[in-house]
Amino acid sequence: MENIYSVYKYKNFFLNYVLKYRPGRPLVIIFSAVDSFPGRNLTSYFGYQKNLDASVLHLIDNFGAHGCYYMKINGDSDISEGFAHLIQEVILNCNVSLSETWFCGTSKGASAALFFSLKLGGGNCLLGEPQIMIGDFLFENKEPKNESARSIAYTMTGKVDGSVQSSLNAILIDMGDRYFREWALGGGRAILYVSEYTGYMWRHVRHLKKLLEKFPEADKKFCIEVEKFLNHNDVADIFKNALELKIGLLNKKGNTLLDNYASDQPEVLQQSLSKESNEKFDNLNKKCMVFDIDGELSINQEPIELDVQIDADSYYEVEYSLLIGQSVSVARGLVFSVLTKGSTPIDGLIISPIDKIGYFKYLSSKEKNTLFSFRFYVPKGCSVSRVALIPWESKAYGALISNLRFYKY
Repeated sequence: MENIYSVYKYKNFFLNYVLKYRPGRPLVIIFSAVDSFPGRNLTSYFGYQKNLDASVLHLIDNFGAHGCYYMKINGDSDISEGFAHLIQEVILNCNVSLSETWFCGTSKGASAALFFSLKLGGGNCLLGEPQIMIGDFLFENKEPKNESARSIAYTMTGKVDGSVQSSLNAILIDMGDRYFREWALGGGRAILYVSEYTGYMWRHVRHLKKLLEKFPEADKKFCIEVEKFLNHNDVADIFKNALELKIGLLNKKGNTLLDNYASDQPEVLQQSLSKESNEKFDNLNKKCMVFDIDGELSINQEPIELDVQIDADSYYEVEYSLLIGQSVSVARGLVFSVLTKGSTPIDGLIISPIDKIGYFKYLSSKEKNTLFSFRFYVPKGCSVSRVALIPWESKAYGALISNLRFYKY
């Protein structure tokens, strides 16, 4: 289906948007960051219209030379009401629920994504360094920091002096104070990426964390991931990696790549064992090591096949350590895979319909030394032809696996 370029009229506003509709897939809404070129107001991450395994909605913030955060024009909130109505109509037309809707963006786009997820009372947020204190972002010593800040402040408030700084700071804080409880009860979830080196933690995210302390139910569903990138713009790569992992990409034929089989929690791609297998594991207290590597295996770009015998009607436990250095990139990480000759599912593994590869773990930890373990059961009649460590994609490199051990009960 071709992209839908359209205009939505709300009161006296004409809201421009682009929608790529894919039936039966989740809806990803991408809000734009500030375009430094006056009057252009480009959309952010527009390439995802083509290759993201989802219906993708880009909302265009072309009010003023540099936008209005989708929130206010001349102190009035009708523009945000208009965008909220537009989003609700697209959700309805795409036949998805809020739980199947993602509010996404970086920088200004992340601020807007959080704003509308709160306003609509749920959904999933994927945020890269949002400006929580919009006034502090635009003003310094009661003066606009630059011409784009001057334009945004004037568009949003009708003024360009420091008197509006506090009211701009209050927009997201007031939204959270008003809606966080309802948002959490409505199934809202969020992941926010911020660096300890860009200043965003101190200037913006700490205020959000303080607000979340008032709402334990929302705090539990709001994950703040602290990274180590140096420049604010670098959050884009982390955001894209996270979005592609959560939603998945399409290949040139329009089929879903393996990324789409990731679970909602990227650190664990292991299917829960059945109740029967769990009970049997609890009663098994003797295990013997059938394979181990005391040294270290480097995670590069090629699969590492393991010379380990996996038998049918047997219970296994795997332990290993992941070592990550300061300059290491594990953009997607590593998975264990077991290739079976037949169609019998292995209890404790997710079996994809593409090639019967079972995913065990996704390694994304930023810790220097992280321990992992998991269990699985190979049922009768299941023949295993290969066990391997496979990088999630070519960007996964430089980390080390150590103390890898397979135990058989």
